[in-house]
Amino acid sequence: MAQQVGKYEMPENALLGQGQFGKVKAAVHTETGQRVAVKEIKKSSIKTKKDVETVKKEVLINRKLGDGHPNILRMFDMLEDTDKLYLVLELATGGDLFDLIINRGGFSEEDSRGFFHQIIAGLEYAHSLGVVHRDMKPENLLLGEQNVLKISDFGLSSVILSPEQMLQTHCGSEKYAAPEVMQTTAPYIGPPVDIWSCGVILYIMVGGAFPFVQANQECDLYQSLEQHQFQFPAGFTEELKDLLLKMFAILPEDRITIADIKRHVWFDPSIADIDLIKGPLGTVQAMEVEEGGEPYTMPMDEEPVYRTLEHDMMSADAPGFEEEPVYRSIDVAQLSSAPACGESVQSKPPSGVGFGCKVSCQLTSSKPAGEVLASIAGALRKEGAEVSTREACGSIWSEVKGASGAPVKVAIKVEADSDGLTHVHVKRLQGHCLDYCQIHKAFLPLLQAECA
Repeated sequence: MAQQVGKYEMPENALLGQGQFGKVKAAVHTETGQRVAVKEIKKSSIKTKKDVETVKKEVLINRKLGDGHPNILRMFDMLEDTDKLYLVLELATGGDLFDLIINRGGFSEEDSRGFFHQIIAGLEYAHSLGVVHRDMKPENLLLGEQNVLKISDFGLSSVILSPEQMLQTHCGSEKYAAPEVMQTTAPYIGPPVDIWSCGVILYIMVGGAFPFVQANQECDLYQSLEQHQFQFPAGFTEELKDLLLKMFAILPEDRITIADIKRHVWFDPSIADIDLIKGPLGTVQAMEVEEGGEPYTMPMDEEPVYRTLEHDMMSADAPGFEEEPVYRSIDVAQLSSAPACGESVQSKPPSGVGFGCKVSCQLTSSKPAGEVLASIAGALRKEGAEVSTREACGSIWSEVKGASGAPVKVAIKVEADSDGLTHVHVKRLQGHCLDYCQIHKAFLPLLQAECA
C-alpha cells in the first residue's frame, strides 16, 4: 500500500537506501507526476542537541544552495508529521560515480575531464556561497540524465563568512581527507580541504585505485608524497600529474585554488604552456615508473587499515571533535538510466528499468525470471548471506558482514522484458564502500553463473 506524505506518494517497495537517521524512498508528486526522492528522518533518532543541530544545518545548507546550479542536488521541500521529517530531494537517475568507477575500473583522461569539470563547477558555486562540503567523494557525486553530475550530501558541510575563516571540526572520510584534517586537531581553512578531496577523486577516476589509504604518517604512499617520490601509474600524462601534485600540496596555503585549476592546461587543453612543478623541489615531483614496473596504489577492492572501523568516517571520540560527524546519507538514484556493465561512460543507458540506486551491474539471462530469482537466492544463502525474497515483486534483499565488521545490505531485482529475457539489477542499500567492493568482486561471478 502506497504511503502518502503531503502531495507525495511513495509506492510500496520504494526503498532506495538508508542513512543515519532514517530511510530514503522514491516518490511521485501526485499533481505533477514529478519523480523525487524523499529522505525520511525519524524524530526518535534525533536524540542529542548535536543531532538537532546536524539536521537543521543540512536543511539550511540545502536551502542556501537552492536550485542555483545544475551540478548540485536540489532539495525541493521539507515536510513533517508527528513521527518524521521528510526532505524532498531531486531524484538523480544514473547511480553514483563510485559505482560507475567500480564498473569501469577507471575512465580515460578525456571522460575524467568531463566529470571533473562538473565537480569543479558545482564546488565553485558552493564555495561562492560560503559552503565548504568537507566530504567530497565519489559516493556523494550522483549522475543525472545524460551524465550530469550532482554534488550531494551536505550533512558534514559548514558555512564560512570569508575564505580565511577557520573551521574547528575535523571530519570527513579518511581516504579523502586532507593532511590538515587527518594529522592535527588545530583549526583549518575550509576550501583547500575540498580541493585535496577532489584531487583524490580525480586520481581514482583515471587510475581506478586510491592514491593513499590516509593522509598521515601511517600511510607509506603519503610519506612518498611528502618525500617527493610519489609514483603515478603508467599512462598518466605529465599535465595530469602536475595538476594532481598541485592539488596534493601538503600545506593548504600551497594548494592550488579552483581559479587556478580552471586555468590549468589539463583542465583546459587549449592553454598552450604551463610551468610544471620543478626544483629544489627539483625535477617534477614524482618518480617515474621503471620500464615494465607498476607503482603501488591502493586497489579499490583492498581493505586498508583504518584508525577507526566506523564506515570510513572519522570518529567523534578523537580529541578535537566538537560535533558528531554525520554519516553520509544514502545517495539517491534511479536505475532506469544507469549504464549497464560494459558500456562506455558516455553511452546512452538502457531504458524501461524502474528500480533503485547504487548500481552494481546489470546482467541478462534467457532463463525464466522465477528460476533466476530462486537460484540467485539459493546461491547467496550457500555463501552465508542472510536472504529474504519477495517473489511477487521479483526482489531479493541480502545482508552480509563486511571485512570492517559492518553489515552490507544489497537489493537485487529480477524481471523479464517483452522479449522474454530476464534482467538482474543490483543496488547497494547500505555499507562501507570498500566492504562492498570486496563483496561485489566475490558475488559477481556467482550472479553471472546463475544467469548463464
